[in-house]
Amino acid sequence: MTAECAAIIVIILLTAGVMARGGKGALGLAVLPMALTPAFYLISNFAANTINRWQEPDIYLVTRAAIVVLGSLLACLIMGFFASKLRSKTARKVYFVLCGGFNLALTVIILVKILPWA
Repeated sequence: MTAECAAIIVIILLTAGVMARGGKGALGLAVLPMALTPAFYLISNFAANTINRWQEPDIYLVTRAAIVVLGSLLACLIMGFFASKLRSKTARKVYFVLCGGFNLALTVIILVKILPWA
């Protein structure tokens, strides 16, 4: 799942870059929160290994899952900020459905991969 998350981050960054170069800098910036969940997944392994030195072995998986969920929640908060800048109510709903749906689906997939009992 590490390679997949790295690929997702690269694709989202490239998409944001293309949008910014095309004169749509605000849209490019609004796409970036989708990269937070996979980024937090990549960070979770290092953080869980660091915390695992002082805790029981079962805490490792729970720590990784908690960090991924934290990344997803942070992405939702940032998406809410960007959505408040949209003028149209329809555009706001579409933004939440598409970006929020992507983050939700990715979070569920990552949690199923991390937690063996899920």
